[in-house]
Amino acid sequence: MKEITIYTSKTCPYCKKLKQVLNNKDIKFTEKDSTEYQSEWIQLQRVTGLATWPAVVQGNNIYLPGRDYNNPEQLISLLNNNNEEKYSSDLRVEQALKTLIYSINQ
Repeated sequence: MKEITIYTSKTCPYCKKLKQVLNNKDIKFTEKDSTEYQSEWIQLQRVTGLATWPAVVQGNNIYLPGRDYNNPEQLISLLNNNNEEKYSSDLRVEQALKTLIYSINQ
């Protein structure tokens, strides 16, 4: 599994639960408290447009609760299935926007 970084807040109960589940499953991660790593946290917010904990970064993928996963088990499934992408992120974004526009027009 690729390296995992989790941006957390000391007061976030979801962060505590996620870390507990990952530890129980022996999944290694680096925790970065958003107040201690403030400039990285701000950059992450700019990229996603959301300030949500626990934000999980694996390679070029960013996973946010509610948007990408609803519970730790769902996140673990995403992390385990994160393979190298055949297509560039720019192409994936372009195609996602086309699909979104298509769906809205339907």
